[in-house]
Parts: sequence; C-alpha cells; structure tokens
Amino acid sequence: MQLSGCLGLPFCTTFSRGTFRSRRLILPRRLASGAQETYRPSYQRIIRPCPSVPTLVLPCAAVPYYRKSDGDSRVCSSKHIPKVMLFPSQKMSRPLNILKDFLTPRRIPTNYEKLPQDQFGSSVESLQEEGIPSDRRPQRTSSRPYCCYKRLRVLALCLLVVVAGAVVYMLVAVPRAQPTKPITSLQSTNSVSHSALKIHFKGDSNKQVECDTPLEMVSDEAEAQLVIWPSANAHVDISEYNGEKLRREKPDQLHGFWSLENAEYYPQVATARQKLAAEDPMAFDFEVTYRTTSDFPIPYAYSFFNFTKAALPFETRRQDKLAAAFISNCRPQNNRTDILKKLIELLPGQIDSFGDCLMNADSNQVIQQLDLNPVIPGQPNHTLSRWEEKMRIISRYKFTIAFENANEEDYVTEKYYQALSVGSIPIHLGLTTDQFQKFKPSPNAALNVADFKTVEELADRIKQISKDRDTFNAMLEWKNLPFAARFAEITAWGKVHEACRMAKFFRQEWRNPHALKQERYKSFFQRLNLPTP
Repeated sequence: MQLSGCLGLPFCTTFSRGTFRSRRLILPRRLASGAQETYRPSYQRIIRPCPSVPTLVLPCAAVPYYRKSDGDSRVCSSKHIPKVMLFPSQKMSRPLNILKDFLTPRRIPTNYEKLPQDQFGSSVESLQEEGIPSDRRPQRTSSRPYCCYKRLRVLALCLLVVVAGAVVYMLVAVPRAQPTKPITSLQSTNSVSHSALKIHFKGDSNKQVECDTPLEMVSDEAEAQLVIWPSANAHVDISEYNGEKLRREKPDQLHGFWSLENAEYYPQVATARQKLAAEDPMAFDFEVTYRTTSDFPIPYAYSFFNFTKAALPFETRRQDKLAAAFISNCRPQNNRTDILKKLIELLPGQIDSFGDCLMNADSNQVIQQLDLNPVIPGQPNHTLSRWEEKMRIISRYKFTIAFENANEEDYVTEKYYQALSVGSIPIHLGLTTDQFQKFKPSPNAALNVADFKTVEELADRIKQISKDRDTFNAMLEWKNLPFAARFAEITAWGKVHEACRMAKFFRQEWRNPHALKQERYKSFFQRLNLPTP
C-alpha cells in the first residue's frame, strides 16, 4: 500500500503475523522559523522497494498532532493513524492464531527517530493549504485491502462451519454405525435386553400369557431362559430338581418352583423354600408362590376381581341370615371346622353352610328363593357355574366365612377376596393380627378370628354389626376410598400374570421390594447375559 499526503514520501507495507513493516516513512514537522525537522519510524528491517500500488489519501486535519515538550511544535503522529487490518502469515501450522489474525483488527505502535536534514527529501505541504476541508476523515481510494480481508474472513467462517459439522458428525453419527467386529459384552447385553424373554412352564407346553412387555412362552424347555416347576402338576415333581447339576449343564437357564397350594399340604414346597433360604446348591433359583416375600408373588386376588364395585344396600341383604360358608375340606390343618361348628351353635339358624363340611343349606334352593338366576325372555336359561353360584349367594349375606385350611403365613385364598369383591364382610381365619393387616383394604374392612379371645366374643361382634346399619356401612366405606398401600400392592400383583412380571423384572421395570435375599439377582442377570442392575 502506498500512502501520500501529509505523511510524506511513498512507503511500502507488508503484513506478516502482526508485524507492520515499512521501507520508509517521512513525517515532516514545520517549525515556527519555517525550517523543517523530520522523524522516521523505527521498524524491524527495510524490505523491497515500493511497487506501483494504489494511493490512500489521508488528510492531515484528520490526523492528531504530536506535541513536543516545548509545546510550540507539532507533527502528524503515526500512532494515531487509523487501524490497519493485519493478515496472517503464510505459515499454516497454527490454525487458531490464523483465525484470530483474520478476525482481529490491531493498531500498529510506531517509534520515531530523528533524521538529519540531509536524509529526507522535500516536505509536503499540508492538505489544508491545498484547500481540503479539515473536518474530512480519511477516504479510501482503493478497496483492495478491505476486499481481501472480507474474502478471507468469509473463507475462515466457511472453514469453521465445515470443522464444526465434522465434529458433530463424529459425535452423533459415527457411534450409531456399528462396526463389523465381535460384539462387546455391553453391546451384547443391550441386544438381549430388548428381545423377548423365553419362559417354559413344565407340564403345560401350550400356556399363553398376555403381556405388554416382550415375552415368549416356549414349548421346548431347551430353548427357554426361565423354566417354571409347578408343584400341583401331576406330571411334575419338584423334589426331583437338582440345581447343582442343571446350573452346570445349563448355566444360561434359571429354574423356579411355582405353587398356590399351602405348604402344609405340599411338603415339597416347604422343602424347596427351606433350601432356597439356606442357599443350598441343590435349591431352585427363585420362588413363585403366594408368599409376599417370594421373588414373584402370586396372590389369590385375581385380575378379574372388581373391589371398587358398589355393594348392595343394607336393606337388600338377608335379614333372617347372617353369614354364608363354603367349606369342603373337612380335614384342615387347623381348627376351622371346630370354630365353624361352634358358631353355628351360638348363632342357630343364622349361618348357612353350603360346603361338604357341616352342610345345612342347599345352594340351588337359595338361588331359586332369592331369584339369583332370573330367566331373561328371548334368551336360553343360563346354568350357573360353582363360582357364579357362590358369588351371587354371598352378595346377599352380610358376612362370609373365609376360613383357610391351614395357618400359613400369607396364605389368603380367593374366598376372602370373593367376599371383599361383592361387599360381604369376610371373617378370616389363618393369619395372626399382624400378618393379616396388609391384606385389609382398610383397618376395619374384615374380621379376624385371631383378634378375639373366644368364639363367643366373635359371635357377639357378628350380631352387633348385623343389627347396626351405620356400623355395617362404615365397614364397607373402603370401597369409596383409596386402598391401604400394602393391599393396593398385593391386588396390583394379581392383575399382572407372574410370567409377565418376570419379563418386566429382567428388563428392570419391576421388582418385589419385599423379596428375600435380593443379592442373588445380580447372578440372574449375569447368567442370562443381561445388563446387571
């Protein structure tokens, strides 16, 4: 670039990594006496002679004066010359510095040295003397430096966008493209975790289960990941299970025992439970029973029970009867037959027993008497199942005898939930007061024989409630209120098939918080090659 005007003789500039280099710059200074004194900036080195380049005119009036210490003289100070855009060097080894040089304008500091009179040429008169107004700022007569700077800035921005796009692609797109290499353990577990869990029920190869989680019921035990051994199946003997041998032969397969039957009647269930608790090498891997502490509880609160269904009003119940009983096992492991017999004696004619034990009523006769199976014109007569007969009959009684055949922890069968469903107050026998508490939808929703010291005391309480409509309705108020937390949890288990909950368990979507020895679960996931929770 060549400058002329008040700045004096032509000079050349080269921009290299922030260094302003010049061949020669003469700044005249007019003294009061008319003589001239000239200063030259100090630069690193003198470079090539100036070629013929466009001229940039800088009015002196637009350039501040440099005032000497004596206060009577002034010159144009080059440190006040307008900003000069610096361009990067041709070395491309430091791209960040290059971008910085592209985008950053800088002032060029200049140091002056005094020249002898014989080393400078004739001075240039100020532009004021040539008639140029003093309020005019420097005007660019050539746009070449600016255009070059703008073009390089655009190139730098384009380069920055390309680099940013490449980085985003490497972070987002590349990890999704799986290389054709052996799958790592984590990748393998992720792929398995999204596949359907394969379950086989021994003795029932055609079993089908509906589930909102990927699940496949397989008929071939060899291809199953979980094998269930039901205790009540005539073709399955859970006592033949050899856990140590099967874990050695099929390490990627888990086995569990399944039972809805009381352990008092099925000793093999009690044995399997004891081995599992003792961590016996011969034990099953997990338990699927009515116990709330089992790995996959299966309560008798079946999914079709509607516990919020409104109960019949107090007036529509039988006023000549108090309770109904359906008991067929006359050789229980507890004293339920004796207690039922005692109640029948204490409440003569008030308790109807429809079961094989202590039978004193006919279900068919009661159904006809109360018109519980009405004939609908235009439709064939419906023959009620045993379940339907019981549900319709107990709905008309204020109380239902729900005595279990053994005093086994958490053993609460469908007879109790049937009574809750139709709004008949259940009278339970089998659990202690503390054990039974979690099965109540509300604290006063049922009667427990264990809460009474004698059968006579129980009979008196039954008569008292049956005569007081307000007390009776208060015991059914739970149908309109939120259930107790444990009761809600238990009934929720009953709404989802245990096989479906197994699938949810291995996808880490569900777990029984009350299960025993949960530290075993880590080995379950490892054996099935699934992500460890």
